[in-house]
Amino acid sequence: MGGAGGLGKTSFGKALEDANPGRVKLLNCTEEAMRSLNVENRSDLHRFSYEEKLTAVNEGIERAMRNISDEIRLLLLDGHYAVETEPRKFEPGCYPIALQDKIDTALHLTTTPDALLSVRQLDQHRKRGLSRDQIQDELDHNETEAKTLEQTKGIPLRSIPIALQQLNTRWDMSAVFSTLQELVPELQGSDAFNGKSTSMTDRPYPVIRADNIDRLVVEGAEYILRNGRPIQSRVGDAIQAYNVTYHFDGSRDRVHVLRAPQAITYLCREFVEYFKGTLEAKEMGKASSFWLHLTDENGRINSNCGYCTFKQPIPESSGGNNQFEWVIAQLRKNPDSRKAIINFNNAEHKTPTRDFPCVVSAQFFIEQDTLNCFVSSRSTDVLFGLPYDVGYFSFLNELLLARLREHYPKLQLGSTSMHSTFTQVYDLNRQKVMALLTDVRRYHKKRTPLIMPAVESGTYDDIMNGTQKTEVARWIHEYAYGS
Repeated sequence: MGGAGGLGKTSFGKALEDANPGRVKLLNCTEEAMRSLNVENRSDLHRFSYEEKLTAVNEGIERAMRNISDEIRLLLLDGHYAVETEPRKFEPGCYPIALQDKIDTALHLTTTPDALLSVRQLDQHRKRGLSRDQIQDELDHNETEAKTLEQTKGIPLRSIPIALQQLNTRWDMSAVFSTLQELVPELQGSDAFNGKSTSMTDRPYPVIRADNIDRLVVEGAEYILRNGRPIQSRVGDAIQAYNVTYHFDGSRDRVHVLRAPQAITYLCREFVEYFKGTLEAKEMGKASSFWLHLTDENGRINSNCGYCTFKQPIPESSGGNNQFEWVIAQLRKNPDSRKAIINFNNAEHKTPTRDFPCVVSAQFFIEQDTLNCFVSSRSTDVLFGLPYDVGYFSFLNELLLARLREHYPKLQLGSTSMHSTFTQVYDLNRQKVMALLTDVRRYHKKRTPLIMPAVESGTYDDIMNGTQKTEVARWIHEYAYGS
């Protein structure tokens, strides 16, 4: 499969490749050109001429084809692709010549200028600033080029219209997959692109698993972009997926280093403010000015998870001073307890507030000598919510472990799972998400883990007293404010 550019088509090709190991190969011409020219960033291609890029594409395809079986004989042609020869100057694309003798059938994906112009502002054609007539010229050229393949090589060519949804750059690839199944009936695919309903009543809830925060964010973002649907909200337009569980194995590698240093600084500053437990927006604003936009008329917020964990008063008859101590008491009393819950979204929040807590509750439980945390969230921003929420609750799980080991010496750290009813990539942040995915998937950005020091039993005293006697407390403050 060659020439499958674009977010939706690339996701489609990757899903098809994963479902048919050894039988389907996704070849991205831009990536192959970059490898041949030894450049790391797409923008670096501007230094090369159209002819140099064309040569590089074919060299890359030829190299890739050496490891591909002759049984793969299907070419997927993009219906509106172009090569950026220099900033804001585009030449029509080309099918890779190296594939010509390897294919029996070609599929040409078609759309219309109006469809391209109707998608959200950041769509590729809108970003280029092309007019409708210019887009039509490009489409016509690429259709002529595709037909040349049929005429000169005698390769059957089938045109397939593909849909674009307004405010959404995902391609509806169900028609493509339907055609593929006609040609190769044994091809495997998922409900996401085989024409079946993808409502949550027709498929199991997805579970995204990872052993580090970065991978959880990357896998979550890719899932949302591949399977989500466009929504409008007070925060802004977004692509949203439903009933997703993020499962964080091990619970230690909780620092979001792929977006360092800002993400690390914010995580640690948020921890510091959580430990203080204040509901004053100006205090949470020390972590990010974002909090200053969520205040009520008294300058207060509701979503400081540390307040609910450590500072919020609970009935004296509970046997503890806060909800964290309630959890400790329940699990010490009974290792099989089903009551070890911290509540975050409460009855008093049901007011016309701008800060309606996203996290509903966190439940802690012991299973086969491992301590686990299960978080219920009503809504999760995959980029600006997920890494910090899971980071905090995995820390809380380890903090609880340190206290419970006094009673259960064999107890080990388990997983932290967060089930989110709604999880999104907001249009406002789409470019940042795509840049992250590009770094990881296209340029294979190396990840150097930054493991937070182990939580000690004395860490709880540091939190309650505002001290820094333990290594992890000092580490958090150092990365937060440099001291």
